[in-house]
Amino acid sequence: MLERQEHRREAGYAPVEAAAASARSDGRLIAVVPVASPVQALAAAAVYDPVRRFDDTVIAMAETAGATRWAELVVAAKESLTVAGRARAGDVVALVEGEVIAVTDGPAAAALAGALTDLVDRLLGAGGELVTVVTGADATEGLGALVEEHVRARWPLAEVQVIDGGQPSRPVLVGVE
Repeated sequence: MLERQEHRREAGYAPVEAAAASARSDGRLIAVVPVASPVQALAAAAVYDPVRRFDDTVIAMAETAGATRWAELVVAAKESLTVAGRARAGDVVALVEGEVIAVTDGPAAAALAGALTDLVDRLLGAGGELVTVVTGADATEGLGALVEEHVRARWPLAEVQVIDGGQPSRPVLVGVE
């Protein structure tokens, strides 16, 4: 499975690298910071400093992206067997860095809240001080406020940022730095 993920990742970078090479041929200073999730790209963009030397900025962005643990909640489209158990169509599946860690039964609207707080707890349990949650088009109303309240109550030293991303295929993306 890891080889499949690496192949997809490399295939996904090909157009980006081609565009960067084209820009470089025009004399522009371009670097591609590799990320596996949009939340890593957000973390990298947050440390961008136009005053800092280009190479130092690229290093800081790459280090930040690499240090950002990422996860996502998806709704199973069909029944499948995962390492965390059986997922039926409509169940919420939690993935951390591409690996299934939990399946929450029930209709997605009801299961998303519990799955998200469990996922955030798992990620913060390994350390972190900033949680970024990007809600998608299919996220339930109030999900952002719920996770903000949860983090404040359970992890008072952590900060949470909720962004309405509107992405169509993933109800929730999570990053922890």
